[in-house]
Amino acid sequence: MGDPQELRRRFEGLASSIELETGTVTFAFVSPEEGQAFWERTNPPLMALKSMLPADRYQQVRSEAASLMLKLNQTRDGRLVLDSPYLSVRARVSRRP
Repeated sequence: MGDPQELRRRFEGLASSIELETGTVTFAFVSPEEGQAFWERTNPPLMALKSMLPADRYQQVRSEAASLMLKLNQTRDGRLVLDSPYLSVRARVSRRP
């Protein structure tokens, strides 16, 4: 998640107002395998890695990703539930005459 103080610093002098909103998006899958298949189908950087790496190295990345997902899993009932916090930023600029 982004750092509100850093965002305010970066927009200082550029925006007339800044609105910040935090939230969490939850990804839920019936199984860890379904979750991993979803990420492989929808995550462009992961797709690029698959096309660039030798097959054995990609399998290592896959294994490490699966371990990370299990570590971050919010449930232990066989499903995969991952929470991802975010920071939404709305910066406005005053129009000058």
